[in-house]
Amino acid sequence: GAGVGGIQTMHIPKGAGPLGPQPQMGRGRVPVKGHAMQKREALQANVFRDANPYTMTVQEWGEIEAQRAEEDAAEQARRGAEKQAEEDAMDADEKEERDRLKKSGFDDWKDEHPKGSGNKGDHYFNR
Repeated sequence: GAGVGGIQTMHIPKGAGPLGPQPQMGRGRVPVKGHAMQKREALQANVFRDANPYTMTVQEWGEIEAQRAEEDAAEQARRGAEKQAEEDAMDADEKEERDRLKKSGFDDWKDEHPKGSGNKGDHYFNR
């Protein structure tokens, strides 16, 4: 057909495109084809995907915790046996010296930290 100012125009019936008629999917939607269709299918497949999959079952976690508890108990028993063996190896003078050093250290700590110098809750505000 003739157009305005020498520009050729042609009449395209409603619902037809340059590649021929296309089915209408309501309110201007056009069916997705090719690469876009693959992208759409990939998005649809991921809609109900678990974004945070579990790494273990509750039973597996329980077994791991039981094993960890057994290891901790064995380690604690080993430390207790070592401490008892060390205690048995000491004579009375060594025990007295250890107790004296412990009490002396605590007395030094008390001298450096007078009573009431701890967190009283009101030191956050300048009065």
